[in-house]
Amino acid sequence: MASYQRRLQPNKVPRLSAVLMHLFFREDMLHCTMIQRPAYEGTHGGQIAFPGGKKEEDDPSLVITALRETREEVGLNLSEHEVLGPLSSLYIPPSNFMVTPYVLVGVEAPTYVADPYEVDEVFDLPLPLLFDASSYQTQEIYLKHYQRSIQAPSIVYQGKKIWGATAMMLSELKALLKPEWCEGKF
Repeated sequence: MASYQRRLQPNKVPRLSAVLMHLFFREDMLHCTMIQRPAYEGTHGGQIAFPGGKKEEDDPSLVITALRETREEVGLNLSEHEVLGPLSSLYIPPSNFMVTPYVLVGVEAPTYVADPYEVDEVFDLPLPLLFDASSYQTQEIYLKHYQRSIQAPSIVYQGKKIWGATAMMLSELKALLKPEWCEGKF
C-alpha cells in the first residue's frame, strides 16, 4: 500500500486533519471506536472511519484536533488520557486531506453520545479480527469522486466494509500489535 501513497502525492497544499484510534478493553478483548458517516453526496458519505476531522485554525496541534473531533462526534472527553502517539499520515486524494491517526488507550469501555449530523452509527471494532484471515475480502467499491468502481482490499465486520485509508491505518496498527495483546494476554 505504500506504493499507492507514493503515486498519490498531493499536487496542491493538502488540508490537515487528524483521527483518533481509541483503543480499550471490553469483555477482555481489545476494541477500537469506529464510526459510520451519514450517507451524503460528499466524498466520504456513508464510509466507516475513526472519529476525527479537519484541523481548525485555533487547534494548537493535530492531536488536539483528534481529541476535539472525537468529543464532538461521539461524545468522548479524552483530554486527560495519554495519547501514545501518531501513526503514519496518509494523503486522501479525493478530499485533499493529509490525515494523521493518533493512538490512545482508554482505561474503560466508553459510552457514546453520537452527533447525528456527523455520525450515523458508533460501534466497537474487536481488534482480534485483524488477525483473522476470514475478515479480509476484496470488495467492489464505487468511488463517487472518480465515477468508477474498483476492487479494494477490505476488512469486513458485521457486514460493514472498512477500506481505503481507514483499512490502511488498521493495517499499520496490526503491525504494531501482537494477537495475544488483543485478547488481554500480556
